[in-house]
Amino acid sequence: MISSMKNGFSADSKLSTLVDDVATVAGYLWEKGWAERNAGNISVRITDLIARDALRVGAQKRYPLPVAYPYLQGQLFLVTGTEKRMRDVAKNPLENLIIIEIEENANHYRVYPLSEKFDSFLPTSELPTHLLLHNAWAQRKTVERVVLHAHVTSLIVLTHFDEIVSASSLNKIILQMHPEMATYLPHGIGFVPFEIPGTTEIATVTLDAFREHEVVVWQKHGAFSIGKNLYDAFDKMDIVAKSASIWLAARQAGVLPKEKKYS
Repeated sequence: MISSMKNGFSADSKLSTLVDDVATVAGYLWEKGWAERNAGNISVRITDLIARDALRVGAQKRYPLPVAYPYLQGQLFLVTGTEKRMRDVAKNPLENLIIIEIEENANHYRVYPLSEKFDSFLPTSELPTHLLLHNAWAQRKTVERVVLHAHVTSLIVLTHFDEIVSASSLNKIILQMHPEMATYLPHGIGFVPFEIPGTTEIATVTLDAFREHEVVVWQKHGAFSIGKNLYDAFDKMDIVAKSASIWLAARQAGVLPKEKKYS
């Protein structure tokens, strides 16, 4: 449990518990080999967990956003920092997480460090994708509040196969390898052809892929998942990874898995 936090947050607060949960999931990503170096990022909408008066105590740094996110005005997010490693988030979350506040004009944000001991730093370079997704949910008033990104090895390998170039060709494999897919992700997963990460362009394409899915694969890069909480988002990614791993293991053993409908 976190022993102290900036701005007077107590160890038993909801925010402190959430910080512990982020650290736990970050550890899962590292242990699975899905977060080499500074790979992977996490964001959680936390507007309802913080008293505004407490947040405004202390230094703040202000930065422009690439586009405006009108439905996120005044919203607060707990975000992993750029160049921060998931193994370090797991060990020392206060040093590797920050809070950002979207300003009322929705085209700037302010940064708040979690601990008085550490200066603020920039959020993940994938922030445009995270915020565009959160903006869509805020507009639709849905339950999702977490975005999780990781370099899921088995999914990256799959997208190096010449025949896997679309959501249709990817789901033909993923949906038939494991009955858990039919239970938890019956509509399969989305697919985004290779784009330069960290741009508004890839954020827009990713949002389109999420309109019908809860997990989206970036070709030759990794995957995004969404959820109502951290464990929900991680579990969805984990199920898809297992399905991909089963197909790859069968191929390595010299077996071409037969088509099987689980729905």
